Amino acid sequence: MDAVRESPERQAFQYEMVLASRAIPALKPATERLYTAYVQRTQAAFTAGYETDEAVARPVFATLDGLVFQCVTITTEDQTRVALDQVGRLLATRHMRVITRNQAP
Repeated sequence: MDAVRESPERQAFQYEMVLASRAIPALKPATERLYTAYVQRTQAAFTAGYETDEAVARPVFATLDGLVFQCVTITTEDQTRVALDQVGRLLATRHMRVITRNQAP
């Protein structure tokens, strides 16, 4: 949330660049690098016990990306923070199920 609060224009520019890359193929490599870096950061942010492959990191990042997009366009920071908390709870619930399943005899 800090990055969005400190630089909403930067966040909006990144979305505009991604959309523009559809019409301007020369932008596509830059947007792919940007999103690859974000997915890798998401993957690295998982704590011990989480699956950390790209197949998990990509949909989690997509969720976060969508929330940031909404925050810079249509929702309030409080609404976004509530949504982020809910995502955290969903991930924690999934994490506990994985641990329990892995500890079963």
